[in-house]
Formats: sequence, C-alpha cells, structure tokens
Amino acid sequence: MSQHLESLSPRRPRIDPVTVQRSLRPHALAAGRAYANAGRVREITVSGDGRTITAQTNGSSRLPYRQRITLLPDRSGATVANGQCSCPVGVNCKHVAAVLITLADREAPPEVPPVPTLPPEVAAWLEALERGGTATSEEYPDKVRQRLFYVLDTRPAPRGVPTLRIACFTAPLRKDGSVGAAYPYEPRKVEAPAGYLRPSDRIILRRLQRLQQAWSDLSADDDPADMLRRVIATGRARWGRLEAPILAEGPPRAGRIAWQLQPDGSQRAALQLDDGLTGFRLAGPWYVDPAIGLIGPVDLGVPPGVAEQLLAAPAIPAAAASGVAAALRQRLPALNVPAPAELGPAKQLKGPPTPHLLLTTGRLPAFPFGGARRLP
Repeated sequence: MSQHLESLSPRRPRIDPVTVQRSLRPHALAAGRAYANAGRVREITVSGDGRTITAQTNGSSRLPYRQRITLLPDRSGATVANGQCSCPVGVNCKHVAAVLITLADREAPPEVPPVPTLPPEVAAWLEALERGGTATSEEYPDKVRQRLFYVLDTRPAPRGVPTLRIACFTAPLRKDGSVGAAYPYEPRKVEAPAGYLRPSDRIILRRLQRLQQAWSDLSADDDPADMLRRVIATGRARWGRLEAPILAEGPPRAGRIAWQLQPDGSQRAALQLDDGLTGFRLAGPWYVDPAIGLIGPVDLGVPPGVAEQLLAAPAIPAAAASGVAAALRQRLPALNVPAPAELGPAKQLKGPPTPHLLLTTGRLPAFPFGGARRLP
C-alpha cells in the first residue's frame, strides 16, 4: 500500500476524530473503522493546501472504489468533510470513512477514540434501515447533493425513424444549481441502489435494466410514452448533454412522413417537422426542441397504429417503390398516406469508379442506452 501524505502546515485543515465524527454518520463510521483496521485503504494523496484528498479503497467489487474528499469550513468555522465515492452509495459512505479514519490515525494516533467495529451484515442492515426512512419520498434531504440525471438523445434504428436513447449519469448538484463532474450510472446498479436514488429512479432503472438485458431499445417497453413521462417528471432529464435545459412535456405538434432517398436508391421513412425540431419514435412519433427543452408527441393525421407502422417501415428498394405506392393506395384508400416516390430507370455511369473518403464522428455506447459512455 502506497501512501503519499504531505507534512501538515498551520493553514491546512486538520483531520482529527472530531472532524471525522462531525462529517459522517455512525453506521458509516463503524464500517469505515473495520475497513481501515483491515488495511483496505490505499493510494491516498493529499493536495498541497490539504483541502482535497483522493484515495482508493478495496471493497466488494473486483476493482477498488475511488474516493474524492473535500475539506471545507462550515458556518461556525469548523472543518467538515464532504466525500464522493464510485461505490453504489456514492456520498460519505464507509469507504470515505475508512480514508478519513486512516488519515486521522496517522496525524494524531493518541487522539483517536475507539470506534466499535460492527459485523458487516449489521453495518449493511443499519445502512438499509436509514435509507428506509426516506424510501418513499421524492424529496432530497438537505445534506444530499448527489443526483441521478437522465440524458436523452436519438439512436439510429435498423429500420424506420430513429428511436430514443436514455443514458443515466450520477453527479453532484452544486449550490448554484450547476452540475458537477458526471459519471455513468448503469441501470443494473438498481439491485444495490445508491442512497440518493428516489423511488421514481428505482422504477425507471428497473425498466431500463429489463430492456438492457434483452438488448432492446425503448420502443420495446410495455408503455414507452409512460416511461418517457416518468423520466421527464423527475425534473432531471436533459437533451444531449447535462448543461442543456431541463426537459418538460410540450403540446402536440403537427408533422408528416417523408421518404428520404438513400445513396443506394432505396427510400427510408423520416419525420418531417418544423425547423429546429428533432423527431424520434417511441411507439408513436415524438419531437424535441433542444433549444428550449420541450418534448412532446407528433400528430401525423393518421390513426396511431398506422403511424406506428409507418415509423418502423423498412427501406424501400428502388425497384419496389411503385409497387409500394400502389399497395398503399389500395389498402388505405381513405387515408392520405404518403408513398415513396416512383423513380425513373437507373443511369449507367461510364468510366472508372472514383474513390471517396467520408469522415464522421459519433459516440458508440456499449449498451442501447449509452450507459458506458461518459459525457465530455
């Protein structure tokens, strides 16, 4: 275990037992003492001013958890520690406690009061007991600044209009309302949920987890529109990036299906909307206005079932365009359903082929919901 501890100076905040006990809850202190005594804390680094501590602590995961602890004065001038951790609990957990206790033991061993060591199952039960007090409330306790955010964007579909992707990120909410450093939060972590998750988060994460396990997109949910509305209702949904406006549901907007010509001569269904709007499909068509954070359904002027099938249309080969147009007129004579354009015969190009290099950028998530990517 390598430790990098700089010498103390009078201006540096002091890490002593009082500071540790003031900053953390009893169950975290008890479990942290057990971890510190077992030598699980490693790679401790203290900044030059003594106010920032980074460390790694071995826990139940294969890889060690990462801690970042900030020491700041409270209103009375006393030093208070605020620690973030990459474990499921996330904030002022037993791993943060283990780091602070280790430092306190090194700086002032004679002053460290004995902290009773609890069996791991008892410490875990106390943690669950404390979380149970706020398990049914959507309100955050005053001291809890960590939040789960939902970042939405479109995901290209193998056929038809792009679908919706929901990526989850955990980040602290600063006092000025801005968002701190964000890290991905996998839906599978709902099996051992972080303490700052609200009941609405747990419902959403379980539904995302089922879709993720089936390698399905959001349109495969039992009620995709309900899922989207639940995400919007948290007040923590953004489009494309965490700095974007908070999403709210807007009024229905009119739109229509247009057939876009592809380089191979086929035609794919696309949503045609007003300028500035982005279209996607759940079960039916939806739009988003990223500039102002409005998101809502699109009215195509056809029954919902017909709209759903139009949005999921396969690419229509050039040779089949006229047949599809005739079939639409025959099968849906009462509806004004747009048909792919009938193209003329293909031209025979003469001369050798000319190579072209097309460069593009994009994000390639490991899962359909982009859970493995990190925001820039």
